[in-house]
Parts: sequence; structure tokens; C-alpha cells
Amino acid sequence: MSLETETWYPATWARRPPGMVWEDWQPWGAWLKAPEAQKYLYAYDVELPVRTAPADVTDAAMRRSYARSNARRIDAVGKLGNEYVIFEARRFTGWSAIAQLQGYLMLWPLFFPTDPTPALVLITESIADDLRASAARAGITVWVSAEHG
Repeated sequence: MSLETETWYPATWARRPPGMVWEDWQPWGAWLKAPEAQKYLYAYDVELPVRTAPADVTDAAMRRSYARSNARRIDAVGKLGNEYVIFEARRFTGWSAIAQLQGYLMLWPLFFPTDPTPALVLITESIADDLRASAARAGITVWVSAEHG
């Protein structure tokens, strides 16, 4: 796998990203308008295929469908030169957003072994204090749209 095969979009690309649900697009759209977002190019719905189809599934389309439906999918990967950032967008943040970012970080070297370790950023509309503190301890930057209005 290579990030070079991904389609990269500028922050000015104003459509809802592939694979991103409407609720999560709300804080993501606010993020894309922020000055700090402008420096990145973005790849969306980046697949980390963790399971392959059983051997008896021989049809190529079915194998691809199986791999896609069982893949872990990163909301967005930001690229600035040869540095990367994994973004998770959540309108309503819970523990699972932090766990997803940590999981993607653990899987990263398995799928992109020659690329540098990415930073982690959680994009949200609001976040409870205990979750924000936990994210900070995990090395996750939190960007809250309600604080950048």
C-alpha cells in the first residue's frame, strides 16, 4: 500500500468527503475554513484492509467488496510535504474517537512502513473535559469548531 495512490484534495475542496457521514462533516467543514487547515492536502476514507475474502470467493468484485466492508477507514489523512496527520471528525465525541485514532496509529506502520509516524488530530463540535484531557495524554490534538467561530 502507498499513500501516493490516494487522491489528494486541497482544503478549498468544499464537498462532503467520501465516506464521511453528514454529522461528522459539520465540524470537518468548519475545520477546512480554519487557517491552519489550509496548509494540508487531504486524502479521504483511507482504507486499511485488515481482512481478505475467504479463498472460495474468486470473483474480483466480490473480493474487493469484502475487503472494503472489513477495512478500517481513516476519515482523512493530511499531507504537508512528507509529513502526515491522521484526522478523525466527530460531531459528538466519545471515547471511541480517541480509541480510533490510537488504533490507526498502531496500524500505520503495517500499511505505510516507509512513511513517517503521523500526528493525530480530533476534529469535533464539542468535547467533555475528561475526554479532552485523555486525548491530550494520548498525544492527540483536539480542534473544537465551537471554539473557532
